[in-house]
Amino acid sequence: MAIAYPLEMPSTPGPKRVNLFSVSNVAISRSPYTMKEHIHVHSGMAWGAEITLPTLTRDQAEEWTSWLLKLNGPQGTFLLGDPLAAEPRGYGSPGVLVKGAGQTGQALIVDGLPTSIANVFRAGDYIEVEQRLYKVLNDTSSNGSGEATLDIWPRLRSAPLDNSNVTTRNCKGLFRLTQTTNPVYAADETKYYEFSFSCIEAI
Repeated sequence: MAIAYPLEMPSTPGPKRVNLFSVSNVAISRSPYTMKEHIHVHSGMAWGAEITLPTLTRDQAEEWTSWLLKLNGPQGTFLLGDPLAAEPRGYGSPGVLVKGAGQTGQALIVDGLPTSIANVFRAGDYIEVEQRLYKVLNDTSSNGSGEATLDIWPRLRSAPLDNSNVTTRNCKGLFRLTQTTNPVYAADETKYYEFSFSCIEAI
């Protein structure tokens, strides 16, 4: 049977620790004479993560090792979100849609919100658009037409289609493993398994 990507991560047991971090392509140079800094901002932005699994029995470990082997190193993709932020701090309205095609950059106009709601999105809320994970940077209110402009990180991966769904709960993004070598066996004298792996947003 062919493997269809993206894969869902095994849920039982889930990871012991998820360290989600941002990667920005910003270079800095400093004059050796004046110490003046020059900042060079490039467009690259991505999520990265380090995943640590709990102590596993063999049956539990085989679910994870089989999943890792299905990914075949960086070839395959999988969905990952922030497990502690599955619920938004804001309203978390269903039925939110992208308003207008051709949007790019770090702002996204959405509609389908309840009208005139203060802080319908809160700073730190996640949204998911076309399997891409974004974090809302500012508290944002909806206007009388149920629209809002969201400041987001990272920048939009591609211009989403008009009326694309904007997920506000259990948001996930597309990731792939960073290494071609990943653990498939890491048992100790207790006969339990422990291992971890790293991943980067698939762009």
